[in-house]
Amino acid sequence: MSNSEFLSNSLISKTENYHYWYTPKCACTTTKNVLWALESEAGNCAPINDPPYVHGQQSAPHSPWLSARSDIVEKWNEPERYTFTFVRNPYSRALSGYASVAENPLSHGFFRGLGWDKEEVPSLTNFLELVSSADHSKLDHHFKPLSDLIPLDDIKFDRIGYVENYESDIEEIAKRAFARPMHVKFSEKMYHTGAGQKPVESSVATFIKKIYARDFETFKYSLDPATRAPRLT
Repeated sequence: MSNSEFLSNSLISKTENYHYWYTPKCACTTTKNVLWALESEAGNCAPINDPPYVHGQQSAPHSPWLSARSDIVEKWNEPERYTFTFVRNPYSRALSGYASVAENPLSHGFFRGLGWDKEEVPSLTNFLELVSSADHSKLDHHFKPLSDLIPLDDIKFDRIGYVENYESDIEEIAKRAFARPMHVKFSEKMYHTGAGQKPVESSVATFIKKIYARDFETFKYSLDPATRAPRLT
């Protein structure tokens, strides 16, 4: 995997010593806003002016993160740089990914990109069937399995946080990322749609188990749809 590929989701602080490798549908909107708020609190940048659109501002000159590819390539692997990411239960992530596209007409192009040629929005089962048949290497990162998306062989992660344990994990991550105690403030409900917590029908579970088989194993999630927390013991 080239630098360009595996650093595509890298957020490297201009001032602090951390590297956040963000993963779509794994609380990345919340995490970016938390980090930006902490950077602002530390005096490294101004407060963000439009939190819901943090993705569109992360490469702006006023953001706390590096944007030039050359700077990212130079800085990402510096000694002692604290590197982290977040993962999520595959059932929850798949449900959330589908809902975020299905509920937004401006995002329906994602369906066409998977070969859906009808006017109506595909059902969840239709959608997962399309994803299952697609070349995983070409899937949009909102739907790509995390075990394919996260460059585990190229980047040494100091911490892989779990969305299911988000409050405790982000507190510990913030303390390490800023090398000092930081007060994390976030609203769990601000960017939380609840789509990922919905029950999973057996036909849907079958597709998700197939598509995200390596994610279940790699990140220690149960195949039981009723058990969303990771098995960390």
